Amino acid sequence: AVRLQYPGRTPAGHPVDLTCRERGGASQFHLISRGSQEIYFELSFYPPGPLATAWAGFQDANGQNGAVKFGPIEPGTVAGLPAELCQATFPDKERLIHYFDLMGYTGRLIFNPRSDLNRLLLSTLTFAPELRPTES
Repeated sequence: AVRLQYPGRTPAGHPVDLTCRERGGASQFHLISRGSQEIYFELSFYPPGPLATAWAGFQDANGQNGAVKFGPIEPGTVAGLPAELCQATFPDKERLIHYFDLMGYTGRLIFNPRSDLNRLLLSTLTFAPELRPTES
């Protein structure tokens, strides 16, 4: 399971919403600050499968119209776990995408890399069997 500390409101006063859902065989946690780009943080876990397959599916779903630009896949880490990282630039926003293996599942983390608050959230991310996202 996931532990992530996040505020109920951003420093600018925008409410922060957490949505947890099952969708298409994936467990998703989605944090967003209403009315701003201060927080955009999405964490998904998919059934086991190769990272390359998951990444190709994301590119197919988001790059069909050519508006989304993808950078190269590079090695990195998420919460201390090895990950494959790639930058995606959308016409109106920028997202950093991480794919990683976690206890037999494929994980995907997407967040706004230009937000210091998102980077702070990332520093609180941990994985443990008994934990769920928490509000601080």
